[in-house]
Amino acid sequence: MSAVAVVIPTIPSRERLLRRAVASVHAQTRRVDQLVVETDEGRTGAAQTRNRGLSRVRDDIDLIAWLDDDDELMPSHVERLARVLERAPDIDLVYPIPRVVGGRDPTATAVNGQWIPPWRVPFGPEQETHLREKGSFIPITHMVRAAKVREIGGFPAPGTVRWLEDWGYLVLLLGAGGRFYHLPVKTWIWNVHSEMTAGGALSPGKPLWDRR
Repeated sequence: MSAVAVVIPTIPSRERLLRRAVASVHAQTRRVDQLVVETDEGRTGAAQTRNRGLSRVRDDIDLIAWLDDDDELMPSHVERLARVLERAPDIDLVYPIPRVVGGRDPTATAVNGQWIPPWRVPFGPEQETHLREKGSFIPITHMVRAAKVREIGGFPAPGTVRWLEDWGYLVLLLGAGGRFYHLPVKTWIWNVHSEMTAGGALSPGKPLWDRR
């Protein structure tokens, strides 16, 4: 069985939200082997905070599940996503469906040239092109092989690539030969609100691909 770590970046003053996120990790039907909570004391941003968290992930960890401090995992999240990666060694990243709370779903992907919600749309060539050229529709609450994240050096620092933080990390994974898979099951709670900070501020209803 693969060893799984959950990594949560957080900022001071969000202790209540963090407690809720951590509680959702402890409530998993599959035990997590390591929980890393990394606090951004210097307000360096979510990407660099995740990279510091990544540096604390043990060498024996096979899979990393990212979670923002204001979101929650449903009890079967780790079990379901880890099962996909354990059964399909050619897949490097699996992303499920969120249950969106507090606003409308801000994501979209291209299907036959039209932008629609990405859920229950298999990740194929058109979705890869959309991700590379238009923007990310994959939230950070996914599971990825730790070795692949280390291979690309984690999340790019601001200004080092043309893509924004989370988006750039996904594009780098694709560039390193990473293969993505969409699990059409709701496994986590996405709390959409105007003070979202991880990966760039989002207002309720503002698409992930439009962070101007």
